[in-house]
Amino acid sequence: TYAPDMAKQTKYLIEQKLPYGIYHITNEGLPVTWYGAARALFMILGRNDIKLTPVAADKFPRPAKRPKYSVLLNTKLLPLRPWPKALKEFLGR
Repeated sequence: TYAPDMAKQTKYLIEQKLPYGIYHITNEGLPVTWYGAARALFMILGRNDIKLTPVAADKFPRPAKRPKYSVLLNTKLLPLRPWPKALKEFLGR
């Protein structure tokens, strides 16, 4: 989730005095892996010369266990813009 989008949505939550609870603040769009996000980033930058290789998550052990599928689902708030558009803004494109 793009931090400026999260900040705007958090401000909205506070201003609207919505009930307490769990809110998933996430940009819209198809879910992607870290590999997919990196591919999108390099495509936006026009860097087709960079070769990426997908690697299974279990090849990178982490101190904390990670779920196999951890896509957030926004069901309580208005949708945010798609993550590729937010990424383009972040990259200044």
